[in-house]
Amino acid sequence: MKTGDAIAEILKREGVEWIIGYPVNHILEHGAAAGIRPIVGLQLFEGWRENGPRKWRGTIYDPDRGSNFNVSIALAGDRLVVTGCIVWGCESETWIRYRDQ
Repeated sequence: MKTGDAIAEILKREGVEWIIGYPVNHILEHGAAAGIRPIVGLQLFEGWRENGPRKWRGTIYDPDRGSNFNVSIALAGDRLVVTGCIVWGCESETWIRYRDQ
């Protein structure tokens, strides 16, 4: 077994589902062959359209779940409120801009 295949096998046995690295990294190629999804270059944000003053709607890809979700975002000062809804309810997260002082 070659080194790349051995590393991919170890990652798979340890439960690794996705891997990040440089696009030319041979570990990504071996990992993909073993069923580990590389997330380099994935489109995480798509279809964003303005939905009011300082508000937008679009989709976000969640690599942990392997799914796209419809979300809305609203910017208020240094806070970005991200809200996503699925069949049984909605959930929001507030992201706060870091300011180096």
